[in-house]
Amino acid sequence: MLRNFRYLQNHSMPQRYIERCLEILRANPIVSEVYDVKAVAIGPDTYRFKAEILPDSNAISRLCMDSMNLDFEAQRIDGDKQMLVRCLFEFGDAYVRALGDQIDVIEKKIREEMPEIKYVDLETI
Repeated sequence: MLRNFRYLQNHSMPQRYIERCLEILRANPIVSEVYDVKAVAIGPDTYRFKAEILPDSNAISRLCMDSMNLDFEAQRIDGDKQMLVRCLFEFGDAYVRALGDQIDVIEKKIREEMPEIKYVDLETI
């Protein structure tokens, strides 16, 4: 049994799963580049997929702006520097939430399409 476990440990998942994971990543508009892909078996028909992604900051900013009323925000600022700073902090918070939400969407899609991949770890760089 120990010999079988050692055999499975750190062996790559099937190439078709890796390719599909990369397709899912690249199809999401927030993903600009994918780096450092690692896909290993952690048990019989159980895998872990890890990748670093470079987010597309413009795509994430568009997601944030689509949920905002830009005319209202422009009126709210109206030349007030302190209000501009406040709006920028609010936008920063929205940006981080949007990025996290999109990563969750990607991870969920990978797990739903390939239930054998139990662990999906996407890190931003």
